[in-house]
Amino acid sequence: TAPLSFSKTTVLRAVAIGEDALPSPVLTASYIVNEGHTMDVISLSADPDDLFGYRNGIYALGPGKTTWAYEGANFWQRWERAAHAELFAGDTPAFSVDCGVRIFGGMSRGYEKKSFSLRFRDCYGPGELDYKVFDNREFTNYNALVLRASGQDRLRTLFKDAVITSLADSEGLLEVQAYRPVVLYINGEYWGVYNIREKIDEHFIATHQNVSPGSVELLTGNGVSGAEYQELLRYIRSKGTLNDEAYAYVTDRIDPVSFCDYLIAEIYCANNDAGNIRFYRSSEMDGKWRWIFYDTDQGFDSNLADRIWYNINPNGTGAGGNFSTTLVNGLLTHADFRRLFIERLEYNMKNTWSTERVLARIDEFAARYEPEVKRNFERWDPGNRVWEQEVQRMRNFTKGRQAVIKKELSGSRINSLFGLSAEEIDRCFE
Repeated sequence: TAPLSFSKTTVLRAVAIGEDALPSPVLTASYIVNEGHTMDVISLSADPDDLFGYRNGIYALGPGKTTWAYEGANFWQRWERAAHAELFAGDTPAFSVDCGVRIFGGMSRGYEKKSFSLRFRDCYGPGELDYKVFDNREFTNYNALVLRASGQDRLRTLFKDAVITSLADSEGLLEVQAYRPVVLYINGEYWGVYNIREKIDEHFIATHQNVSPGSVELLTGNGVSGAEYQELLRYIRSKGTLNDEAYAYVTDRIDPVSFCDYLIAEIYCANNDAGNIRFYRSSEMDGKWRWIFYDTDQGFDSNLADRIWYNINPNGTGAGGNFSTTLVNGLLTHADFRRLFIERLEYNMKNTWSTERVLARIDEFAARYEPEVKRNFERWDPGNRVWEQEVQRMRNFTKGRQAVIKKELSGSRINSLFGLSAEEIDRCFE
């Protein structure tokens, strides 16, 4: 009946109710008041009990029996709650949409600062979001988005995964998630720096490759749910060494350039979570498997000297060596793949992962995030003073990385596979 006045950031939800009439849809409007952010802002609102309630809240520990990382807690359930999301691009409202919200991620669910996925379904409002979220993506339709808290990097740089994957993205070599840094508010409360990311699913591949979602087969880890992929691995194991016919059979079913570029990216960034693998194919393309490069929060951490071996170890890779290296070891038995790997290594070291290029990208991100870092850490880790050191750690990693890979390639364990001369090895690097 009168104007409302807000002196602090507030979410207003309103409904019209009339006698002998159905209530109107709920309208939601966020007012971001005198916050002074240098990043875009997302305001997420939902019933507080749906988010933080002891029994119903998706963010809450709840009554479930818990173990390490709080498995069994509410936030480990695949619960989805009704919510509203608004994006402000500077001072300009960009989108305002009813949606579903879930907690997102793997072991990072156990961290206090959690990631979310937003689901756009017709049971909430529009069946998809129609907005150009990312400048470097031509499409504007999304069935889901991720608000990523940066996982293991959440108390460090806040941008490691976005930096690493963006370098591969701009080369167009691998599928990666676009990023958009934002500040998140939940029900009007400051929640810190997040990154909007594309959600990897069949729709992600469909929009990137201009195919239908139903044509996409997406596998994770060891690909145990893919019958034909498992048959391919059995074929490789049965052959031991691939002759020309067997090599043609395998490369008719995978894209060897995509696989090489993926391996080199994992090797370069020294990702300790190398078992976190996603790959796909589409019946509307050539039916070959291709790889997605993502979740590199544990990369650029230390200039580990054995990353080539780590990714091809016949006993497995990733956490506990639990992820199969059958494919790469089978391919390495054929001279054509070894030659392709070295060709792609030279290209990537001089282009994708050139020292100058990587350092410039780190500096670009550091300048963008620096104004928001202090308040983020005051919210999540008071007293945190490591941000500048962690950014410098990424720079130091970059400055020494090519020399470390070159040394491993020159060593007897790896060079026994490739048989390269010193001159051929030198040619692979800057």
